[in-house]
Amino acid sequence: MKAPGKITILLVTTQTFSACSIADESSRVSPIACEVALLHVKAFRENAGGPIAIEFAPPSDELNILTNKSIDEFLVDHPELRGDPDLPRQRKLAGEVQALKACTNLRDWYQKNSVTLNDREYNKLVSDAFDQRGSKLKGPIPFGFLSISAPALSDDGTQVFFSVRESNREIGNKFFVTYKKSNDGNWRIADKTSCCGVP
Repeated sequence: MKAPGKITILLVTTQTFSACSIADESSRVSPIACEVALLHVKAFRENAGGPIAIEFAPPSDELNILTNKSIDEFLVDHPELRGDPDLPRQRKLAGEVQALKACTNLRDWYQKNSVTLNDREYNKLVSDAFDQRGSKLKGPIPFGFLSISAPALSDDGTQVFFSVRESNREIGNKFFVTYKKSNDGNWRIADKTSCCGVP
């Protein structure tokens, strides 16, 4: 249920990065995909109905994103899966790139709305909200949590996909998210598949 009143946003990070590092990662992600990712972040904020905490640099395994190295190692043991139709998507999503480093628009939005710039504080908020195993919320929380992978644009330019970890008030999960471009030119969420239970 959406709470009344002004929405406050809490965005957190631990590190600063050189301009060269950011430029290198920005060149690896489509600006279109970044715009769609920002749409999703804004929608999550609206749906949260209260403050949200966004993790700046989530580890790839936290979002169930493989690295290219781990994909290659897996395929050595399972060569029969080299033709898997989901493999190109996994390659595009490979977790060496982080969304807020790669997407200028996300980073600008984050910098303008941030309350704190510390991922350690984010982790503290998460640990306070969840049980010791980190799998169940202790109770209703007054804010939402969001982690997002770098987005990827499909080869035909009609889909954008990324992984998120979301906790909103009383429920949370990890999802693979797909947006599709409609005939009117707008991007709309087409699929949001749960993958791993409460983060």
